[in-house]
Amino acid sequence: MTPIFGTPDGRADDLPETMLEARAEGMSGTAGGGRGVPGGGGVWVSPVIPTVANLLLAALWGLSVFAGWGLEAFCSAEEESEACRERLGSVPFGSAVFAVTAALCTAGAWLGPVARRDPSRFAMLMTAALICWLVAEGVLFVGGVLDQHAG
Repeated sequence: MTPIFGTPDGRADDLPETMLEARAEGMSGTAGGGRGVPGGGGVWVSPVIPTVANLLLAALWGLSVFAGWGLEAFCSAEEESEACRERLGSVPFGSAVFAVTAALCTAGAWLGPVARRDPSRFAMLMTAALICWLVAEGVLFVGGVLDQHAG
């Protein structure tokens, strides 16, 4: 059975997992860690951490768009909800482009066989997804603030 985060070059599993271990064993010529998502300087980061961050940002975006958190945040108490909904109508659509891109990056990182075997591609896709979620949230916030001040 192939591990989810195997080494793409077929190195044995008994090689050092970090640069620190490699240096301690006198193998400074090796090119970095073994399994997982590589961080800076040979630091291993569990793939669970960026995945949970992506899921939390997705939940925040979904609640802001579909559960009415955005309307509640940017509509005043005296304003009629239908007028506010109309005024803020285009903001979630602009944000959805980035949210869909983030969801596709996350799915590609976990479901794509190349990304599962190559930690650097997994990290790249998960980082792109995190950035897209942050941009999607930013579009919601900035669009809501601009519409609130314009209306």
